[in-house]
Amino acid sequence: MKTIIYTIAMILVFQNSFADNAYYAKFFPLQVGNEWTYLYRYGGPTTEYHSVITKDSVFNNNHYYYITFLPKVQGGWIRYDAVRGNLLKYDASNSCDNYIHEIIIDSLSASSPSTGTCPYMRTCFNDSSQTTLFNMPVIEKSFVYDFNEFEYMNYAKDFGISLYQRQDFSGFYESYSLIACRINGVVFTGIRNLGTAVIPQTFSLEQNFPNPFNPSTMIRFSQPVYSYTKLTIVNSLGQSVKTVFNEYLSPGSYEYEFNGSALSSGIYFYVIESGNFIDSKKMVILK
Repeated sequence: MKTIIYTIAMILVFQNSFADNAYYAKFFPLQVGNEWTYLYRYGGPTTEYHSVITKDSVFNNNHYYYITFLPKVQGGWIRYDAVRGNLLKYDASNSCDNYIHEIIIDSLSASSPSTGTCPYMRTCFNDSSQTTLFNMPVIEKSFVYDFNEFEYMNYAKDFGISLYQRQDFSGFYESYSLIACRINGVVFTGIRNLGTAVIPQTFSLEQNFPNPFNPSTMIRFSQPVYSYTKLTIVNSLGQSVKTVFNEYLSPGSYEYEFNGSALSSGIYFYVIESGNFIDSKKMVILK
């Protein structure tokens, strides 16, 4: 009888642990088609990095997803170990404990102040901080690395890596900040619904403010119907330089904070297309 009770207890413990680790998998959602856009800052010009999960495959009895880029560890085949709660990357030349040809990117199930050492020193120093991402409250987990330099990574529940920062003793600094993503088919861009009580009767596009600006400006627009809406940035030659967002939006008034850090000084136009409505306004980036 004691053996049966012990067995049942162990099964319940395992089930609870597995359920907890399934929760932590949400800190890096793995699905083909998921994609992330990061604003990269360093000593030179600000640029954007795009990351996408392009395919999946099963090998070595594990289900992997191929991602084109990740802050800190670059791209490659990655998976989530639902038993131990680790985010892993396939590495034919290295292995961490309990794994074959896999290294631990981070232990997403770790609680503060848990520490790991393979393949680099890392500590989970905050496992449940509250923050705002894409105008929504989210939970973040934070990891610090190595201790030989200032380096840390934030994971946002339901979104993945939201911020990576590093500064070494020479003074070199770099950061990746999440500015847009597509998760499980849903696009997140930071568009904020102003929540006005009255539904707009007509389409409209307002002048951005401030203008000129550096590096950010606010763009407001309204639409009276549910419609596929696209905002594009065009240079003075009429060439499209950036698609800010293209998604379905409900009737209402909206505000979007556009960051022009990746663009040079000059005259640009922002063009909105919603249904049969098309309008544009001039804006000036002055650095």
